[in-house]
Amino acid sequence: MRKIVMELLKSGIDGLDKIIGGIPIGSTVLVAGQPGSGKSTFAAQFLYQGLLNGERAMYISLVEDKQRFHAHMEQLGFNFKAFEKRGAYTFLHLPPANYRSVIDALLEVLLDNIKNANPSRLVIDSITALIGFFTSSEARTFVQSLVRGTSPKPISVTSVLVAELPYSRQAIGFGFEEFIADAVIILYTTEKRGLIRRLMKIRKVRWSKLSRISYEFIIGEKGIELYLPQEIGLKGGFLLERVSTGISELDGMLGGGLYKGSTTLIKGPAGAGKTLLAIMFILEGARRGESCVYISFEEPVDQLKTMMRLLGVRDELIEKVRIFSSAPQLFTPATLYHFLENIIEEFKPNRLVIDGMSTLSHSYSREEFLELSKSVIYLSKQYEVTLLMTSLANVVREEGAEISTAADNLITLWFERTNDEVERKISVLKTRGSAHDRRVRRLEIKDGRVMVL
Repeated sequence: MRKIVMELLKSGIDGLDKIIGGIPIGSTVLVAGQPGSGKSTFAAQFLYQGLLNGERAMYISLVEDKQRFHAHMEQLGFNFKAFEKRGAYTFLHLPPANYRSVIDALLEVLLDNIKNANPSRLVIDSITALIGFFTSSEARTFVQSLVRGTSPKPISVTSVLVAELPYSRQAIGFGFEEFIADAVIILYTTEKRGLIRRLMKIRKVRWSKLSRISYEFIIGEKGIELYLPQEIGLKGGFLLERVSTGISELDGMLGGGLYKGSTTLIKGPAGAGKTLLAIMFILEGARRGESCVYISFEEPVDQLKTMMRLLGVRDELIEKVRIFSSAPQLFTPATLYHFLENIIEEFKPNRLVIDGMSTLSHSYSREEFLELSKSVIYLSKQYEVTLLMTSLANVVREEGAEISTAADNLITLWFERTNDEVERKISVLKTRGSAHDRRVRRLEIKDGRVMVL
């Protein structure tokens, strides 16, 4: 049997294309959502991708007039006016009215306008407003006729129908719309810890299998961006090249230092020296002229700089490190991942420290925290970033063991009482791909120097 190859178009949303592969030519996608959930942005992004590909596009709006729509979309970098001047894009505004008395005439007007514009991509925003005055049977006949009228060649339009979904309802419109569409995507918002989360649920896709149906997304400078777990298509890994931690004795315990592009997790109780080890690691990179970024979820920027000065580090070297301090409770998982991704893409760090993973864990559910942590680890590997993270936990007692499995190197710190003194202890529990010193050593901080004895 001959295999049928389906030609897929880019949706304009990279994450969505990774999940469903794209949108088949001539198909109909129903996008439904609550007010402010991002429906029009989704539709505009879909159209704009087509324009960038050299296709023709048409936007039929019953919600906004052309000036307001263009003004909103320009804020996202979608310059529809430029394509309108070239004749590649058409905007048709239908003011709200009782169309029930002119169903046949309305259908003819729509199909004639679509035929004259000759688009390969079409948006109707919203189908709810268009058929709101129809009975269920009238609406079904109208939508079916509209879809049939744009599907056959030579027109073969790929359409996005936008539907409004009130907060109190789960069903879309009259209910039949989902059966007619080739794909159904729901956009909605939730509130948690006082923060709004935008979620995309892929309820139906005829041409692709789904392992997961719900994803958080943001609306940023590039429009809709999905937060995808990095498990989808893992890439990258560490290199067989060593980088120094800034402490020669610790390098020796690790078999010669850390592998470039590896992930190291340092765990221990408060005051055990986690942040100091992270500072030594990042300053060593700055001394070598590497791009270095330090992100803290616990310490203010000025306090971190003061700690560096107490180690005898000059301001010229400190200023070579880009330091960020943020409160994780201000971020949803998607916005935090986007924040970290932008930092990595902008500064392309050779070394990255994320100090305070335990603080991060208190802001999200266990599943969200683990998924986010692993996604950041896999992201750093894609960019060959040597990542060091700290967490407030006792690994010897198996606290927070889940993240430890994703890390390449695991260092633990703790306190022991010897006679009348409390000593800091350090041990390397794991170094992936390398032999390491398994002994328990003493960690001392003296005269601005961190030593392993």
